[in-house]
Amino acid sequence: MRESGLRLNVQHRNALSNDMGALAGLIFNIGSGRYAEPPRGDDAAAVQGWEADLEKVREESTAAHKRWAAERESDATHTEIQGWLRDLGKSLGDGVWIASNDQGRSYRGGRLGDGCLIQLPA
Repeated sequence: MRESGLRLNVQHRNALSNDMGALAGLIFNIGSGRYAEPPRGDDAAAVQGWEADLEKVREESTAAHKRWAAERESDATHTEIQGWLRDLGKSLGDGVWIASNDQGRSYRGGRLGDGCLIQLPA
């Protein structure tokens, strides 16, 4: 079974991941009934229903990817603006504090909270 999974992953590498995570997720979704397998035989109505279901899954996937991309872009913009404000404050000689949930964000080869106050002054 593992060898078959590896072959399938290599064969469809452009659509799946190198670490087999996407394949594992696909197999889980098929096994849990989220994605139905194609109908067997010549039942045109069953094939048509399956194709309609497949199109719905593709639309949901496209919408989810667009939401993910927008969230990621928004996150990057948020971090970049915080970085600019951090750098401006530091260049003016001020102590800069970054919110604790943002301190660990990657920014220009380091972390957004690098060189900043650990807590707000009392």
